[in-house]
Amino acid sequence: MLLVSGGEVLVIRKIHPCLPSFKAEFTASVPLTRIRDIAHRGDIPHDLKQEIKHTIQNKLHRSAGPEDLVASEAMLARITKNPGEYSEAFVEQFKIFHHELKDFFNAGRSGYGILNL
Repeated sequence: MLLVSGGEVLVIRKIHPCLPSFKAEFTASVPLTRIRDIAHRGDIPHDLKQEIKHTIQNKLHRSAGPEDLVASEAMLARITKNPGEYSEAFVEQFKIFHHELKDFFNAGRSGYGILNL
């Protein structure tokens, strides 16, 4: 039997709702929906659509992992390398997706939960 003091119970009660698996922002499927919408845009070349679908979208839907964040970072670097090569609206949506994906993997705000206690 595990015995905890009153102070420990208070700390547990304060920390528990802040854990990523319990906060709504970490259970949302927003990045998955956004990448699907991005992959179906009409203002990007067909080969880029296919690359997004095969390297990011399909993988995220099967089994999301940190390697998807790496793939997203690489694609973001590529599409922002030459300003004007891709539409501003597409680039902006991809930046939003990348930010949401970082938050999804809890990589966007290091220490965020602890600092907000």
